[in-house]
Amino acid sequence: MPKPKYPQSFLKLCRSVTAKRPRTVIDHILQHGFVTTEDLKTKYGYNHPPRAARDVREHGIALETFRVKGSDGRTIGAYRSANPDKNKFRRLLSFD
Repeated sequence: MPKPKYPQSFLKLCRSVTAKRPRTVIDHILQHGFVTTEDLKTKYGYNHPPRAARDVREHGIALETFRVKGSDGRTIGAYRSANPDKNKFRRLLSFD
């Protein structure tokens, strides 16, 4: 799967996320194009991978959920950035 080119406004929003768990998910998606629940559990030690994806969404970054085959042959969830050209990205939480 080829990595998409992201608009600068999207990359700026991604760089603004400083919390560890969502930042880990974002960095993995930007580097590899997507992240699976298996990756989040085994590589990063997150016991509840959907929570990590939710953290990213709470920072205003839309994720698309899709299914892939895991290492044991079961169907597992995976996350990738939703089409940034079609979405308006904004922070959902404001601490101002």
